[in-house]
Amino acid sequence: MSNKSWFRRFTVSFVLALATLLLVAAPLFACEITIKPEKSSGQVGDIIKLDITVVLTHRNCPVPMSDTKFITSSNLAIVGQTAWVSAGRDTYKTVLTVQLLAAGTAKLEIVRDCIKEGGYEVVTLTAGGTAVIDTPVTTNIPREVSPGVVVVPSTSSIGGDTVEPASEMTWLEAFKRAFSQPFIWAYLGLTFFAYFALLFRRRRWRYISLAFSMVYLGFFLGLCPCVIGAMQNVLLHLGDPKQYLAHFIILAVPILSTVFLGRLYCGWVCPMGAVQQFLYRRDLSVKLPAWVGDKLRWLRFGILIAIISAALYTGTEVFAEIDPFKSLFNAQISPVPTTFLVILVVASIFIFTPWCRFLCPMGAVLSVVGRIARRELSFKPECKNCGACAKTFCEYKAITPGSVLPKIEQHECARCGECISRCPKNAMEYEIPDRKSNGSVSLPQSPVLRHPIPERVVPDPGD
Repeated sequence: MSNKSWFRRFTVSFVLALATLLLVAAPLFACEITIKPEKSSGQVGDIIKLDITVVLTHRNCPVPMSDTKFITSSNLAIVGQTAWVSAGRDTYKTVLTVQLLAAGTAKLEIVRDCIKEGGYEVVTLTAGGTAVIDTPVTTNIPREVSPGVVVVPSTSSIGGDTVEPASEMTWLEAFKRAFSQPFIWAYLGLTFFAYFALLFRRRRWRYISLAFSMVYLGFFLGLCPCVIGAMQNVLLHLGDPKQYLAHFIILAVPILSTVFLGRLYCGWVCPMGAVQQFLYRRDLSVKLPAWVGDKLRWLRFGILIAIISAALYTGTEVFAEIDPFKSLFNAQISPVPTTFLVILVVASIFIFTPWCRFLCPMGAVLSVVGRIARRELSFKPECKNCGACAKTFCEYKAITPGSVLPKIEQHECARCGECISRCPKNAMEYEIPDRKSNGSVSLPQSPVLRHPIPERVVPDPGD
């Protein structure tokens, strides 16, 4: 493919992705928030101090720290707050002082509203005793309370000696909040777009999908959240799925889509993969021996185990500290991730998607899940075993030559569509295989593919 053709395709894809981005942009939560202690208890009238830390996950965060919102239940009062102080790069801290007004379970929510994604945190406080405090303490307590303090009245009554515990979020409310965030719909929309594009053999549509992913999920949201971060959050918050439901959904999208459709996420949706796709130059490519690629694929399993172990040990999203793509999408320069990024950028020019194929921990997960994928690529009787799919079309090296038919490693196939769209005999299809057969003949074609596509000459490999 010529430089002019490549630039034209990328420009069209970028413009379409940017236009779509402007249509779906909407307010989201922002930043990562932690509260210490996470839970506390005391008697009515007791004053409790909470250490609050906010880590900005995006460059040039548009939300001032003073706009942080504190939402309390009716039996809890905010009686003081220290000024926000910088505690490191993009890290800010404050001490919030609250008073328990009545017996029961009180709740404090901390929210930062932003057009970029980030965090939300909640802490519960338990008050014992029977008294009721009508007027919170106001003396000898710092009063640098930010303008963002919001007190939400509870539906429970304070007329008696005790207050009913603050109601927990219902599953319906959790789903409404999760699906109100546009990035959820972006992940889902790109997955369905990829599925139908593959059914209709529109391989070039993949550049539109990847460009949108790179612009919106990458540069606009700062790759936050990403599926690797979601995987860590799910492990760390298995006991609180309602509050972190968005992360559970983000992790479920690539896993469930792989179960039913194969690894569409890797080939069409992932913003990390999109960057490498646009950097790769086939005319400058370095062909790795097959045995080298097979050995390097095991690295991603080691990285997966290391990340999971570190996250469980530290209780934090450790991958964010070394994520090279987050450094790219947020223009943040740090020694480890920036060095890693430079190496990957250079490698991606000469080697097709090195991160995805050899290092990505999510790729390791999906390569295992991909072994049970319901919908696969297969060869029809028309296949003459010309070898074009293995030698020319498949950059993921998921197809290898065979004596009778080429062999497809379904768990490594990213469903890019190059082989089924460019096969000169139209001898490949994408559908549910006949598990009872020997794999040489598939079920009848899907209705959208019943009409035969004229036989054609193998296009230029760079097309």
